Amino acid sequence: MKQLCETERPEVPRECFVLLLLELPQSLGAVLVAALFGLGIALFSSKPGEIAGSLGSVVGGMIGALGAALAVYLTLSTQRQEDRRRIDGALGREVAEFARQVVRGLETCETILSEGLELPRARLPEAMEMPQPIIYPAVADKVGVLSNPQRAVAFYTHILEIGILARDVSRTPLAETTTLTQADLQALVLQLVYTANLAELIIKDLGLVRKLSNRLLIE
Repeated sequence: MKQLCETERPEVPRECFVLLLLELPQSLGAVLVAALFGLGIALFSSKPGEIAGSLGSVVGGMIGALGAALAVYLTLSTQRQEDRRRIDGALGREVAEFARQVVRGLETCETILSEGLELPRARLPEAMEMPQPIIYPAVADKVGVLSNPQRAVAFYTHILEIGILARDVSRTPLAETTTLTQADLQALVLQLVYTANLAELIIKDLGLVRKLSNRLLIE
């Protein structure tokens, strides 16, 4: 007996579970058809009063099931709206702060190009440095609730690309002793402008234009 208890149970192949899952809808359909068929026979052989009682029970059960389904749907819909509201507010504030940093980077490039500021190529990453995002990584798995989630993904991707472009320029030969030129900043300026436009669109999508756009994108 002890040996039998200690004997390992044979593992059920995974394919069996897959087949069971595939056949489950067919089995449930067969059960439903059989139940309806049995109900039809019972109603046919019953008296008028019994038929009315049976129909009342069926209708009552259907109404109860529909009510339960509606309650679940409303609960999930309310939860989704609440998640969206919280994500909108937090993500909008972070995007607005990054937009301010992007504008600052554009102002730095403008100063270098128009006013002749001599900045060594090696210092460009420092001039374009931005903080690490906090909100976006925390809500990345729920960003799909936004009206345009692809814009949020593109915005943070371009934020990373700004740093990559700055580091590429700083790694050129003689970066410590040579200053930035228009050719060095051309691709970076285009990236900054595109990122700023994305930030403005995201803020508009989130309905935060009056609160954030004028204060942070125009500064």
